[in-house]
Amino acid sequence: MPKTISKDGIYVETQALRDDMKKWNDAAARLREGDNFTCKGQSGVYDAMHALPPEEPNEALKYATVVVDAILDLSAQGISEFEATAESLQMAAEDYERTDGEIF
Repeated sequence: MPKTISKDGIYVETQALRDDMKKWNDAAARLREGDNFTCKGQSGVYDAMHALPPEEPNEALKYATVVVDAILDLSAQGISEFEATAESLQMAAEDYERTDGEIF
């Protein structure tokens, strides 16, 4: 149950923690949407780059592939970190509410 836990001017707004959790989850979802567009195995930028015949080496295509792969890796890392932050905020809100008598 969301609430404000306080004593002697010190307080924790557990609903604010949950609101922030939603923002981090939304950020992860936006990154995931970008991944879905460029992801390996799905139609998108990555597939289009690999549609050219392999017998025609193209330096620009090679470098673009490296860049797209790096972006996908960083995006996956960002999704993981954003979701971990959201989970941490949720756990903090629950911990504050469960132990408010001990904390304050």
